[in-house]
Amino acid sequence: MNESKQPVIVITGPTGLGKTKLGVAIAKALQSEVLSIDSLQVYNVGHIMTAKATIKEMDGIKHHLVDYLPAEKEPDDFSRSASTIIDDLHRRKCVPVLVGGSTSLLAPLLLDNCKPLYHILVLVLQSSEPKLYTTLDTRVDQMMENGLLDELRTIYSLEEKLLESNDFSRGIWKAIGYREFYPYLRSETSRDDLLLLGRSQMKLRTKIYAKAQVAWVETQLIPVLLEHRVSLHRLDVTDTEHWVNDVEGTAIDICHAWHMELTMPGEQKSV
Repeated sequence: MNESKQPVIVITGPTGLGKTKLGVAIAKALQSEVLSIDSLQVYNVGHIMTAKATIKEMDGIKHHLVDYLPAEKEPDDFSRSASTIIDDLHRRKCVPVLVGGSTSLLAPLLLDNCKPLYHILVLVLQSSEPKLYTTLDTRVDQMMENGLLDELRTIYSLEEKLLESNDFSRGIWKAIGYREFYPYLRSETSRDDLLLLGRSQMKLRTKIYAKAQVAWVETQLIPVLLEHRVSLHRLDVTDTEHWVNDVEGTAIDICHAWHMELTMPGEQKSV
């Protein structure tokens, strides 16, 4: 393996397809750690709204760059912080497992002037559109059951304390869910109607966001990766009933084979 380039595994794809779950499984199999590539999970509030992994879901695997930034800040130093963590994991002979779908963070971290900085394996999760949309609707409903409204009230109070006026382009307030429920949070009347509207709008915005993520991966990320011969595998996760064998098992086998090939001496490897 070219010593100037170290291995990095990336799990990406649209929201709601199980990237976090797969990242934990791969990190456990490789005895490594997860680095979150999510521009909203960096905040120390909004755990439900941004679908952060729970302690149980992390399953003992350390997750980096999650839950560290105050609500009103922007992750301007993300790439530098991520690079430092990646370097540290490499020094400890670990293969970093990068998990997320934030296009604003993923591209600059992996590509410098369109040239890969690492030996990269990219796993792209994909699903049929009907199944994806059903999954996203169910996830919003589950967020509601898990206490989303109480969380939104807390974030609304932070807005009143930290911002001079509402700004849906800043900090945690740009997360899908806050803008959609904002009329409900402000109103003292017609709250039932506004609650239903907020739920439906959150579902719609989540689907629009997922569709944009799919488009970016297909039209922006993948062409560049293929051009530079980056190892790339698509994993269809439409059938979640056989997740352990068909998704986790397949992905772990791919990762082991890729890493073994990289460490074999005397052969020219792709990036």
